[in-house]
Amino acid sequence: MQYKSKNHTKFLLQYHIIFVSKYRRGIFANETVRDRTKQVMSAIAEKYDFSIQTQEIDPSKPDHWHGLILSTPNLSPSQIVRVLKQESNHQLWLEFEQYLRYFYWNDNLLWTRGYFVSSIGNASADTIQAYIDAQG
Repeated sequence: MQYKSKNHTKFLLQYHIIFVSKYRRGIFANETVRDRTKQVMSAIAEKYDFSIQTQEIDPSKPDHWHGLILSTPNLSPSQIVRVLKQESNHQLWLEFEQYLRYFYWNDNLLWTRGYFVSSIGNASADTIQAYIDAQG
């Protein structure tokens, strides 16, 4: 992984992020929802100042989303998590409301409040990417 540059800054910020569906419901067992979630996450990353190097949802554990995020210094991990969760929740409810109502009767929720984030060094990026890829 090469260092990135912007104006007067050189950086390499990578985060391994994991989200869990609310109540650990297996909403990603549906292949269409699983694939669309990945597309939505990538579109959100393009809209903001970060990228998703790799992402995966394990079909045998269809309640977790894993992502390897490459970020700039002006975004904190909590800002990245907030925008990914909020916008993906909104978009997926617009597209899959009837399907999601089966799992969530009263609220338009998708994700738990919590999340996992780990900063990773350059040396372990391949290891993390291999782990995430193995989830699929």
